[in-house]
This record gives sequence, structure tokens and C-alpha cells, in this order.
Amino acid sequence: MLNLIQKFVVDNAETMKEFWDETQFLLETLVMKCKGIDKNGMDLMFTTGNVMVENSDNVTRFSEAMENENAMPRKDRRTNMSSVLGSIFMDYLNELDDLKEPKGKRKPGLFRLKSKEKRVKDVTLLVLTDGIWAGNPRYPHKDEVDNAIVSFVKELQRRTGSVKPRGFSISFIQLGEDPNATAHLQHLDDDLKFEGIP
Repeated sequence: MLNLIQKFVVDNAETMKEFWDETQFLLETLVMKCKGIDKNGMDLMFTTGNVMVENSDNVTRFSEAMENENAMPRKDRRTNMSSVLGSIFMDYLNELDDLKEPKGKRKPGLFRLKSKEKRVKDVTLLVLTDGIWAGNPRYPHKDEVDNAIVSFVKELQRRTGSVKPRGFSISFIQLGEDPNATAHLQHLDDDLKFEGIP
């Protein structure tokens, strides 16, 4: 097995309602394909609400979460993707903090891991979304998401001294064909390198 954490985020804003069946089918397919790559089991969260799956390779658990009434898209439910990603990034940085050496053994401002064996696992984050993040504070301007990603990677670089390739990977998988959302997702894929993001 790989030393990898596999996480899924499903956008459950009201705009996802018409794509919900396709989203469920896609998630189930991805769970089947990814089975076994995270030895602790995969995780699922939604952009709003508290339904989740933790540490599971059981496709049925993911299906049941998608069919949970509290997870399904409904009127006036909006996604703040910058907040969702910020929470995931903070959890990752907190896990890094748990692995650092005591202050007396490290240089000020530089993060060192206790040992090569104790490392935060690589993370692959797959986000199933239509890209219409109307819950973001400055919607329709979506630069909050760009800023959240750039800030996270820069903080990771500051704490570790470098960022290894694919240590924390994010893939946005678009449902629907909203042209503005497509353009923004393409921007996240292609243009953050100009901000120093590998």
C-alpha cells in the first residue's frame, strides 16, 4: 500500500442538485478505483453539513452518505470553497505540528520532523463540484480559493523548508458545464504556478 491519504469532498450546494445522480455514480466509481491506496481507508466530507465518512473502503458507506437527506443539495445551500479548503489545510498543518521536534532541538522558524519514519502522509484531495461557489464572500469573484491554496502552500514551504512534488495534491472534477466555473477551474489548474505553486 502507498503511504497516502485519500480524501473526497463533494459539493452539495443547491446548484449541484441536477447533477447529484452523476456525482454519486462518479464518487462510487472513484472509491472502487482508489480502494486500497489509503491503508486506513478513505474519507469523504461535504462542503456543507456534518455528514461524513472516515477511514473506509466500503463503497456502500459512501453511497449511503450521498443518499443521506442531510447531505443532499437543497434550496439556499451554498458552498464557500475557500472555507472548506482552509479547514482541510489547517488540519494538515496541525498534523505537521504534531510531528515537529521540541523547540530546543530546532532552529527558530524552521520546522523539522522528529524522524524520517514519522512523516505526515501525502494527501490526494479530489473535489467533485460544479464550480459555482456562491457561498464565497466575494462571489462571483473566486480569488478566495486561489488565495487559500497559495497561502497554504507558502505556509507549508515556510514550515518545512520545501514542498515535495505531489505531497498534497488537489484535483477539482467539474460536474455541469458552467463556462465561468470551467474558466476558473482551468485557472486553478494552469495559473497558480505563476504564484510559485508547484
